[in-house]
Formats: sequence, C-alpha cells, structure tokens
Amino acid sequence: MMKKKLFFFFFLLFLISMAQAVTVTLTTASSLVTGHYSFAMDPITGKFYGSSNHTNHSVVNVYNNASAFASNTISSSLNLSSLYYNTYAVAYNGKLYARASTSDVSVGKWDLTTGTREATKLPFTNMSTDVFNWGGYSTVNWFYDGSSMYVLGKNTSGTSWQLNRMDTDLNVLETKSFTAGTLGYAIMLNGKMFTSTSYNSNTIDKVFDFATGTYTSVSYSLSGSSGAYWGDTFFDSTTDTIYMNSVDASRVYKINNASTVFSAPAPPSSVPEPGTWIALLIGLCVLIIAKKS
Repeated sequence: MMKKKLFFFFFLLFLISMAQAVTVTLTTASSLVTGHYSFAMDPITGKFYGSSNHTNHSVVNVYNNASAFASNTISSSLNLSSLYYNTYAVAYNGKLYARASTSDVSVGKWDLTTGTREATKLPFTNMSTDVFNWGGYSTVNWFYDGSSMYVLGKNTSGTSWQLNRMDTDLNVLETKSFTAGTLGYAIMLNGKMFTSTSYNSNTIDKVFDFATGTYTSVSYSLSGSSGAYWGDTFFDSTTDTIYMNSVDASRVYKINNASTVFSAPAPPSSVPEPGTWIALLIGLCVLIIAKKS
C-alpha cells in the first residue's frame, strides 16, 4: 500500500512538472502596413483604422474592411481636429475613443467622418500616467471586448492596476482593480483581460476576469511571429479575431477563433509555484512518517 502511495505521489509531481503552455498560433494579417503603431476596428461599420506614430496622432488612415487592411488599401485619410495619444484606441459606431492629453489621464471621443473631437473628460479616480514597459504614451489603454469598452491604467499607489468599464459618453460605469507589477501588453475579449509582463515576451501569464475581479495565472505561448515587440492589440468581435501589432516585424498578426483559443484550459505555469512545492513536500513527509510508524 505504501509503495502505491509513493508511486501516486511522484506521478503527481511528474504531471505538475511537465505542464506546458497552451500554444497560440499567430498568422499574418498584414505585412504591408508599416510604420503604423495605433490600430482600431469598428465592429458596427466593419472599418479598420490606423495611425502612424506611437506617441501622438493627427491623421487616421481608413480601411473599408479586413481585406483592405490586409492589402493596405487606404480609402481615405482623416485629419483630426486635435491629437490623440497612445497606441491602444477603440473605434465604435463611427467614433474613436482614445487618450486626449499627455499631462493627465483625460480621454476623448472623435468623429471618424469629420475628424472633430466631440468631447473630452477626466473620469478616473486615482489613475496615474504610468505606462506599459515599452514606454511611450502607453497608459490610458482603451479596449473593446465584444460587448463593452474598457480603459486600463495603473493606480497612483503604484502597486495595482485599474480596469474601467466605459460608456460611449466617456463615463466610468464600473471599476475593478488587480495587483500586478510591470505589464507589457494586454489582450481583451469576452470580459477577460490577458496580460504579459513585458512588451517583448511571447508568453501571456495572467488573466483578469472583470466579472469576478480575480487575477489568476495562466500560460499561453504565442507562436508564428518573426518578432516580439507588441505595441498594440485589438479585437474584431465580428470575426472573433485578435489582432496584434509587432513593431519590430513591421506587420500585424492575428489570432483566429480567439474566443475558443482563450477559453481553452491553460495550465497555471510550466514550473510549479513555491506553494505547490511546499504542499508536495509536506505530503511526502506525511507518507514517510506514516511508513515509519
């Protein structure tokens, strides 16, 4: 009986140590769109938008659909009445939502037909101008998850991040916070935000569930890119596709069937956390003591 228990214990240890990341396959969405750092896709109109620069944006290129975006067929270029900042922006129902200032964390709304900025607001509480670790104006990050818009930023305490669910009038509907150190980029879909600790990492190691407020470990490994400098991501909910801009590869990659990919069970880590090792060691000690007694 004791031999069976020991065998089971070491088999369990083996399974934990062999846990591997879920591989996420990237394919090229566009290799012709070079120099652009900020992208968005409007799920209502089907149009794609891109603006070159990673700090401020005065001109937005318009692509009529995904095919036009892939072939870099620009239907028009829109001059904005005022700059927007950062790479993470959202396009929704003919409007652009983005950061509106570098001196604070105010946000704005632009009309994507006229280029006019229709509104600005400073709706956040205790949000700092801290950034993703690639630098630039990479705070006040806008996301669309398929049903709602969100803004991610770091709390002024410096020890946690806040994710704000927004309405189309730039109001905060709900705020949730989670404790994390450095973040490099994030992907948002279906109420969950998947994060990586560095802009140049192909590993996604945490997920924040907005509904439950929990931030847990996962392990997804991006595969298929020729570079890893992730400067922007956005979600096309109409085709269930995540787009990721690789700055050093000068191309945009996509993840097809994203909801299925990121709903697949992902092991917490390929290396057990300290608490797991402690529990296993305690179990081993119990088995040894039981054998001696």
